[in-house]
Amino acid sequence: MREQHRAGEPSEGWRAWLEAAPLCTLWAVARLLPRRTAARTIGALFALIGPLTRKQRHVKRNLSFVKPAADDHELERLARGVWRTLGSVLAEFPHLDAIAADDLHIDMDPATARLFEAHRPILILTAHLGNWEVLGAYLGRLGLPLSAVYDRNDNPVLERRIQGYRHAANIRFADKDAALKELLAAGREGRSIALLQDTRVDSGSMIPLFGVPTATTISPAKIARRFDYPVVPVEVVREADGRFLLRFHAPLMARTDLDERESAIDLTRRYHAHLETWIAAHPAQWLCTKRRWPKDAARPAPPAAAGGVTTDVRG
Repeated sequence: MREQHRAGEPSEGWRAWLEAAPLCTLWAVARLLPRRTAARTIGALFALIGPLTRKQRHVKRNLSFVKPAADDHELERLARGVWRTLGSVLAEFPHLDAIAADDLHIDMDPATARLFEAHRPILILTAHLGNWEVLGAYLGRLGLPLSAVYDRNDNPVLERRIQGYRHAANIRFADKDAALKELLAAGREGRSIALLQDTRVDSGSMIPLFGVPTATTISPAKIARRFDYPVVPVEVVREADGRFLLRFHAPLMARTDLDERESAIDLTRRYHAHLETWIAAHPAQWLCTKRRWPKDAARPAPPAAAGGVTTDVRG
C-alpha cells in the first residue's frame, strides 16, 4: 500500500523516493533508448513479470467477458499482451512529446472536426487502450482549454515526474476524487473535458458491457446534458509499426426527451457500444488489471457459429 502523507508532513521523504526508485530507473533507461526499442524491451519485460502477480486473475477474468469462446491458453496469451501494453505505456512517458509530434495517425469524423474548428467545448471519452497518454499529448498540442480527470499517484515523487512528462499548460488536471466539482467548473467556464471511462465505479449505475451489467459512472453523461456538450468517443490504437491511431468518432448528443438519469444511461450505453467494439478488436491493448464486472457475474456464453460451432478467437 502506498504511503499516505498527512497535512503538515513533508510531501516527500525517503520512503517516497525508495518507492519511486524502480519506476524512475525504468524511465531513465527508457529515455536513453529509441522510443520503439524502449516500448518493445520494457513491454517484453512486463509480459514476463505481470502474469506472476495477483492482478493476473483480474486480467484473465476481464478478458473472458470480452472473449467468452477463449480457452485458458488463449486467455493467458491475451493477458501477456495486456501486461506488454502496460510496460510499453510506461516506457513511452519520456517520449510523449516526440510521439505526439511524429508518430500519430489522426482519423477525425467530419462532424467532430467541425466542432474543433468552431472551438466548441466538447466532452471526450476514451479508455485505457493502446496508450491513452498520447491522446493527452496530442490535445495539449492543440491548445484548447481542457480539464482532464485522472487518478493522482499517491507517491509525490512519481506524481511530479508524471506531470512533468505531460506538461501541457492548457490542460488542467483534476484528481478523480474531486472529479464532479472539476467537471461542473469546466462546464461553467466553457472548457472542454476529457476522461477515461472504462473502469468499474461502485457508486455508478448497472449498465451492460459485453452484455453483462456492471457498475458504471453516468456522471459525465449528466454533465454533457447539463451543459449541452457533444460527447466525442476517441479510440486509441497501437499500430503494428509502433505508431498510434487516434480515431475521433462522430459526436453523441444527450437526449432531451428523457429525464436526466434516463438520458445519462442512454448516452452511456451508446458510448459502451463504441467501447465494446474497440476492446473486442484489440483485447490485448486494454489495460484491465482491475475487476470490471461484479464478482458474481457469470461469464457470457460463447457465440455460436453456423452449424453450432463456436467462432474462432482472434487475438
